This record gives sequence, C-alpha cells and structure tokens, in this order.
Amino acid sequence: MKSTVEKKENNVVTLRVTFSAEEFEKGMQRVFQRQKNRFNVPGFRRGKAPMNLVLRMYGEGILYEDVADLLISKALSDAIDEHALEVIARPDVEIENIGRGRDFVAVFQIPVTPEVTLGRYIGVEAVKPELKVDPEMVDREIEQVRNRNARMVSIDDRAAEMGDTVTIDYVGTKDGVAFEGGTAEDAELVLGSGQFIPGFEEQVAGHEIGDEFDVELTFPEEYQVEELKGAPAVFHVKLHAIRRKELPELDDDFAMDVSEYDTMEEYRESIRERQLKSAEERVKVVFENNVIDAVVAEAQVDIPEIMIENRIDRFVEEQTSYYRQMGVSYEDFLKHSQQTEESFRERFRRQAEISVRASLVLEAIVKAENIEASDEEADAELERVAAQYHQDPEELIGNLTLKETETLLRQLDKQVVLRKAVDLIRDSAFALEEPEQVEVDLPPVESLEELEENPEAAAEAEEETAVDD
Repeated sequence: MKSTVEKKENNVVTLRVTFSAEEFEKGMQRVFQRQKNRFNVPGFRRGKAPMNLVLRMYGEGILYEDVADLLISKALSDAIDEHALEVIARPDVEIENIGRGRDFVAVFQIPVTPEVTLGRYIGVEAVKPELKVDPEMVDREIEQVRNRNARMVSIDDRAAEMGDTVTIDYVGTKDGVAFEGGTAEDAELVLGSGQFIPGFEEQVAGHEIGDEFDVELTFPEEYQVEELKGAPAVFHVKLHAIRRKELPELDDDFAMDVSEYDTMEEYRESIRERQLKSAEERVKVVFENNVIDAVVAEAQVDIPEIMIENRIDRFVEEQTSYYRQMGVSYEDFLKHSQQTEESFRERFRRQAEISVRASLVLEAIVKAENIEASDEEADAELERVAAQYHQDPEELIGNLTLKETETLLRQLDKQVVLRKAVDLIRDSAFALEEPEQVEVDLPPVESLEELEENPEAAAEAEEETAVDD
C-alpha cells in the first residue's frame, strides 16, 4: 500500500491510498473465502464452487464493496498515522479505481485540525481585577447559617402575622364548584412568601387557630390554568396552627454550635479569611481568562464549521444530561421553554466558537514551546480524576477497556500540557488595573477547568480536542 497527501483549502486534506493489483487480488481471495457459502452454483455443493466460476456467474463486482471495506479499514488508520494527520471528523471516501488486474485506488477527503498562526503570547497585557471581601458578605453568610439553625416555635396566644408559618386546610371554588388543584389539607404556608395567589396570604393573616373563614380573590390574568385566568374564586380556609421562626442569638455559644471556633470573633474571622481566599482564586481565574482572550486575539486561525458543530453537540449533551437527571426529557424541555432544537443549539454557537478558538491556540503554544507532561504530572492528574470518583487510579483504570484507558491517558496528558501552556502565558503577562473596583460577588465567570474537556467522558468516545468551554 502507498499513500500520498495533498493539502486543500478549508482545512481539508486529500489522502490517496493505492493498493497494487496483487494486494487487491489477495483481498478478493480473502473475501470470497468468507462468503463462498452464500453462492449457489449448479453442479456444486454450496461453498465448493471455485471463485472464478462464481464470479463469472454473479459478476466479480459482487465482492468489490467488501474488498474495499477490508482494505480501507486498516489502511486509513495506518495512513493517518504515517502522515501525522489530526483528524477532526469522519472522512469522505471515493473509489477512484477498482477491479481485478488493476491497482485499487481510494481517495479520502479528511477534515483536519486547522493551522494556527500565533501572534504574541509572551508578555501580553490583560486586566487583573482587584477583588475585595465585602464585610456585608460575612454578615450575610452568618445570617444564612443562623437561619439554617433556627427553630420553629408554636404560637397560640395571638393571630397569625406576616412571616409566620401556618398550617391550613382549604377548598377553592369557582362559581360554587370546587376546581382541580384547589383543595389541600394540613398545607404549610409562610405568610408573605408569595407562594399563593396574590391576596391569599394577606387575608389569612389576622386569623387565630381554629378560625374558619373565606378568602375571596381573583386569579391573575396570566395564570397558567386557562379556565382560571382572571376568574374570581373563593377559598374556604381552616387555620390549624401558627409557628414562628426563632433565630439563635449571635453569641459565642452560637459559634461553638455551628463551627470549630469558641468565639464569634474567631468564627467571623474564619469566614472572612475563607472569603478572601475565594476572592483571590477568582482574581486568578478572571486574570487567566483575560490573558487567554488577549493571546487568542493575537492569533489567526480559520475554524472549520464541523469543529464548532461538534463543540455545540457537547454543550447540548451536557445540558440535556442535566435535565435528564432532573427527570425532564430533552423533548419536554424544548417544549416547555418554547424552543426548537435549532434555536437551542444556536444559543451555544458563539460560546462554541470561542471555546474551539482558545483550544486551538493553546495547543499551538504547546507545540511551539515543546511543552511535555512528565510522568509525575500525568500520574498526579490521574489521581485527581480518580479522586473525583472516590476511587484510586488502579480502580478507575480497571473499570475501563484498553481502548478507553489509552484515550483517557492521552486526554490527561493533553490536559497537563494545556495547563502548563496557560501557566506560561499567565505568568509572563502584564496585569492592568480595572478602572473601577470589582466586588467579590461577581457573577460566575468561565474558568480554564470549564474550557477543558471532561477526560472521563473522553474515555467513552474518540479522542477530540482537549480544551472545552
């Protein structure tokens, strides 16, 4: 077998694979031996007729497709390795020449990873925000812990007030007829929470335990049940119990109850230090992403559409997997969110393009700098991944096939070198101050970890680009 490569535009390579007439004939013989029992030739028992006689009777083309598959399957993989092609999608194949006594020629159109022209990536400038811990955030966290440790106290000496939790029975009627979903017993309701129809909770307030009363109101025009939209209704209510949340005092006893510290001062300081550490991590993440953006902006690369579509596929699968875990099918999600599959995919297009571009540029830096992963670094990455599944590395590998293991290890190695590439450009970058201070409670931002492809998932699929959104 011989193979030649010709580069074409749009990141597509033409790979021409040629088998000699002798190699093709050997393929014919092998395929015929596998399939000879298919053919019925008069005067011969099934499977005993010679190949030439069978081919005269059925036509030699009867074996061509299987011979082509036999020769191509291994040849394509070998040729890709020989020419070090980084394939990003399934190749298209065209048979250029086939027949006994002739060379067999197959021509593949192979989408490959595009070439990246790197710009400046050492010493770029990027904004590094100054994140500070807002003292109010410390108070907010303490208040959240305080609420989680509150106890409910029964109230029997006064009427219900907004903020109380009441236990009620109710029957809702429209035009004197009970409607579906309007009846409940021993329902708990926090007055003022807005759980019920506007006006309901306010009319429960002011009543005492044992009271039975009617609540008259009108359903909102935008109510989800068509027959109740804008309709007047009456709820007959019986009030069984009133409870009030009682918060613990913020004293040293509280600190000892909810933490390992003996005083509120120590507890408060521990929260401040933890939030400061979190703020420092966010500074690093924001700066790192800004550096990546700056490096990517300096580079030039034409991204094949297939790479963007593949990345969108992964984003969609991550989202649909999340909804499946919540018990919602992909179809039901699209229906209830009033989206089509096309519009849902389109939401990820820009994100996918940014992700792919960053991935390609970082991989180009890895090549330009000859960055490699040491055995120690690869082992540490494997241990990190295994720990996420509460396993040791041997146990994780033991649950995978040989092919899955090879793919996983390649992906882990790639993640190590990509991380080292990011460290290189970040550590050499010049930090610029933001014009305004940014508080620690910024909305979530992308991290490199969100750019990196999940290596566990990669073990179940063909190797793809290692960096994800």
